[in-house]
Amino acid sequence: MGLHDGAVGRRGYASTAHVARLIAAPVVLVLDTTAQGRSAAALVLGMRAFDPEVRVGGVILNRVGSPRHERLLRDALAEVGVPVLGALTRATEVAAPSRHLGLVPVAERAPESVAVVAALADLVDAAVDLDAVLALARSAPPLTAQAWDPAEAVGLPVAAPALGHAEARAAGPSGGPVVAIAGGRAFTFSYAETTELLAAAGATVVPFDPLRDPGLPSGTRAVVIGGGFPEAHADALAGNTTLRADLAAFDGPVVAECAGLLYLGRSLDGVPMCGRLDLTARMTGRLTLGYRDAVAAADSPVARAGEPVRGHEFHRTVTDPGHGDGRRGAGTTPTTASSTPGCTPPTCTPTGPVSRAPPVGWSRRVDERAGGGWLGPARCRQERRCGPSAADRGGRRTG
Repeated sequence: MGLHDGAVGRRGYASTAHVARLIAAPVVLVLDTTAQGRSAAALVLGMRAFDPEVRVGGVILNRVGSPRHERLLRDALAEVGVPVLGALTRATEVAAPSRHLGLVPVAERAPESVAVVAALADLVDAAVDLDAVLALARSAPPLTAQAWDPAEAVGLPVAAPALGHAEARAAGPSGGPVVAIAGGRAFTFSYAETTELLAAAGATVVPFDPLRDPGLPSGTRAVVIGGGFPEAHADALAGNTTLRADLAAFDGPVVAECAGLLYLGRSLDGVPMCGRLDLTARMTGRLTLGYRDAVAAADSPVARAGEPVRGHEFHRTVTDPGHGDGRRGAGTTPTTASSTPGCTPPTCTPTGPVSRAPPVGWSRRVDERAGGGWLGPARCRQERRCGPSAADRGGRRTG
């Protein structure tokens, strides 16, 4: 995406230019000069004039064809008063392969990626005025906003209920409930903030690889499955039958988005998946892309019913059916499939979400002296100290 590309219809909201405005940082344009001469200067001039609040501090010319081509570009940019900070020629040794949704992730080609980064570093060191780039960066004013802190975002850690013997064995080394997060070559799209928020909320975050691990981590109380390329690893994912069975039978909260949604369905392009959700998925030639605003249809570990949520949709898949209907296994509670694949959901833990209503069928202890926190239906019946559950209020019990 380009400098000013963000949410459609919102004047560049969430674009790189928007971020540059917020922190008053200068912008260095990296310009693909393939088949361009003087027109490159007109393009840069338009970028500089389009939003006067965005300061274009210089240009790095990319994919320059020859020394003569470079001189032509530099002369044209000098006419409009934009500094050229470097010029990179075409170099196949730093090319990165791409496929239907962009670049192939580093996790799938780690040795090659390390070699590319090393070659790119040498190329930039030789062709870019790094001192000028650093001087430009230092011209930005100091950042005055307080750095984001997951502990501050969470507030007080989620109160964990007093654990019985079996539940204590299911707790992680830190004493918090174990939240398993999918990773590995098939699920490379994740957010560091998800792990940080869960840890700040008191959970023990344990990664697992659906391609290799035979089952969920010991004591798992909740599962998070993010984005990736399950379609590129469908046969290998299908071959891990023990983990697929583990996920299909798991009775705790599962938060899935994008690739996670595909993995939890019955099949992907005819290859068997987990069967946790009653849907099939297939790849298409159509790219669906953009920010999405939605409203939660039901209470879940990540949102209250009626609560607005925002996400980013980016895929070439379709599912049948296109959405759930509130039944277990149909796309909602206790398995929550994001309706906007690619979004970062609010943090939840198996003992309830941070500052949110309990999962369906779960309740808050009435007797806070007993420890407070969220309790599952079985524990509620055992202790007889819970407020009304979603089922008691007329909701559908799925716990």
